[in-house]
Amino acid sequence: MIWLDSIRLADYQDDSGIEALATLKAIREHFRDSRLQMAAPLAVFIGIEQAFMYADFSKSYVMCTLGIHRLNYVFLAMGLLQSVAACTLSMLLRTIRRYYVVGKEMKHLTLFEM
Repeated sequence: MIWLDSIRLADYQDDSGIEALATLKAIREHFRDSRLQMAAPLAVFIGIEQAFMYADFSKSYVMCTLGIHRLNYVFLAMGLLQSVAACTLSMLLRTIRRYYVVGKEMKHLTLFEM
């Protein structure tokens, strides 16, 4: 890669093979917190929900209009736009209060529902 320092993997590797056990122990310790226990099923549900939404979107809109050979470009563009929206929203929330943004979003959602 250009302008990046090379990483020597030998410094970070453990030859004893205990890394996997240490990782599993750390995960088990973190899941003893009740807040994290409730967040894990929520994360799985949101991931499955988005998978169904993207599958229906691609089947109903993208494949019919653009064809399967352009599907990767559509998902690439969607990911890029979501990244830009997340960055701009985080910069916006540094300057104004959160409930103004949520209120504005609710106003737009009610306009689209009508």
